[in-house]
Amino acid sequence: MNTIFKAFIKSVVIAPLLFSTLLFSQISMAADAIPATTEQALHQQWQALVSQHVKPINHGSSSAVDYAAMQLQRTQLQSYLKQLSSISQTQFDAWDKSTQLAMLINAYNAWTVELILTKYPDIESIKDLGGFFSSPWDKSFIPLLGKTRSLNDIEHKLILRQRQIQ
Repeated sequence: MNTIFKAFIKSVVIAPLLFSTLLFSQISMAADAIPATTEQALHQQWQALVSQHVKPINHGSSSAVDYAAMQLQRTQLQSYLKQLSSISQTQFDAWDKSTQLAMLINAYNAWTVELILTKYPDIESIKDLGGFFSSPWDKSFIPLLGKTRSLNDIEHKLILRQRQIQ
């Protein structure tokens, strides 16, 4: 691997953000569809981080995350994650379906970034966080809606279910 490419990987690691092509549209949809409420204000920190440190690549089909810059603003990310973790199932159930879906996609992506930052810069891929018999997507570490969940739980049990309901 040449030196320039290694430097690129260390400074901007491409993350497998779930629905990366939907990331920007879900945030925008949520902002357009929701009046200025607590639900909208909830995602302002994440939206600011994404707009500063996540850039579309490959004609918008993928996203590149500047993890070095995210690491510098990790306190803001963790503050956002704490806010997400404080949302009860009852509060979530009171939201309309598009607001719920936007929250779940944002939670998945924000927690993915946080997981990567736990080992950054000593990581080249999220897969490096797993082992031979374990997957980083199966680690239950996310306090969300009153339970401790994994990224797979959020994707398969919550997001895909929400999409089927809509």
